[in-house]
Amino acid sequence: MTKEQIAYIIEKNGIIGITFVSEFLSCRKAKVDDIVRHIDYFVQRFGVNNLAIGTDFFGTTPVNGILNYSNFSKIFDRLISLGYSQENIDRISYKNAQEFFMKT
Repeated sequence: MTKEQIAYIIEKNGIIGITFVSEFLSCRKAKVDDIVRHIDYFVQRFGVNNLAIGTDFFGTTPVNGILNYSNFSKIFDRLISLGYSQENIDRISYKNAQEFFMKT
């Protein structure tokens, strides 16, 4: 997505899901650090309130190290090491999506 597309979605109080499709995250087989890099890029530029995790586990080849939901701690541990608060991790992992769907 372009920065302009992201800004428009945020302006309309939409939500953007970081997908776990390797081809969207990297030019090689994506790894946990690629997911974290995309999350951090978004948060640094647009804030934490319109971002969610949108795995797409059903229909794509999994990211190396993230085969199912039980592997999410690898992402969260990496975000903590970058200084993310538990509240912001909760927002990204479920609260933003929960609030979005409660509004609609």
